[in-house]
Amino acid sequence: MRIKLIFILSHLWSFHTLFGQTSVCEEANSLLKTISAFHYQPKAVDDTFSYQVFDQFISSLDPDRLLVSAEEMAELSKYRLILDDELDKGSCEFIEIIAVILAERTQYTDSLLESFRQFDFDLEREESLDLAGPDDFLTKDQIVEGWRKRLKMNTYFSLLEAEEEAPITKERFLTHLPEVIASEKCELYKNGKEKEILSGFVGQQLLYTLAQTFDPHTNYFAEQDLGVFEAELDMGSLSFGITINQNQLGEIVVEDVQPGGPAWDSHQVNEGDIILK
Repeated sequence: MRIKLIFILSHLWSFHTLFGQTSVCEEANSLLKTISAFHYQPKAVDDTFSYQVFDQFISSLDPDRLLVSAEEMAELSKYRLILDDELDKGSCEFIEIIAVILAERTQYTDSLLESFRQFDFDLEREESLDLAGPDDFLTKDQIVEGWRKRLKMNTYFSLLEAEEEAPITKERFLTHLPEVIASEKCELYKNGKEKEILSGFVGQQLLYTLAQTFDPHTNYFAEQDLGVFEAELDMGSLSFGITINQNQLGEIVVEDVQPGGPAWDSHQVNEGDIILK
C-alpha cells in the first residue's frame, strides 16, 4: 500500500525536475526508465505497449477524427509497432512528421471552415452525424462532409439555445452560422497553428500518453502546468484520506491522516511521514 501510494504521488509531483531542458526523446526515455525502475508492477515496453501508446497518442491529437485523414494515417501507421524502438534509439522523426501533418491540416481546415460561410446548406434534408470510432479514420472527402454536418448540427443547436420561438429559417441559420464557425476556429487553434508550436504540443502529448498508458494513475506535467497543480495540491486532501503539505526543506509531508480513510485503514501511513521522491 505504502509503496504504491508513494509512487503515484512522487510522479505526479516531480517528473519535471528529472528532465530539465532536454529533448522530447530524452524525456521520454527518462520517463519510461523511471517508471520501469520504481513502479510496483512495471509493464514490458514492447510492441504491445507501442501499439497502445500510438493509438492513444493519435486520439489525443485528433479526438474528433476531423483533422488527420485515413490517407495520412496510412503513412503514420508504420510507427504503430516501433515507437518503443524509435524512442530507445533517440529518434523523434515521427514527432516532426506528425507536427507537419497537423500544421497542414489545421491550415486546410481553416480555409474549409471559411468556405462554408458561402455554402448553400439544405435545411430540409434530414441527416445524422456519425462519429468515427477510435480505430476509424475518414478519407479527406469524408472529413469535408463531416465538417459540413457538424456545422449544420451546431448551428441548429445554437438556434435552439437562443430560446426564440421563431421557426428555424435559412435567414436565421445564416445569421448564427458565422458565430459557430468562429467557435470552431478558436477550438482548432487552441494548440497552435505553426509547425514549431505544434511540435511542442505533439511532444507533450506523447509524454503524457506514455505515462498514462504505463499506469493510468501516473501523470506527466509540462513545466507550465506544474504551478497550477502545485497550487491545487498544497494543503489539499487527496482521495487516499490524507492531507499533505510541503515543509521548509521542500519535502512532501503527511500532515493529517483521516480516520476511516484508505491510508488510516492500511496502518502504514502516519502523520509526519515524508513522501519520498
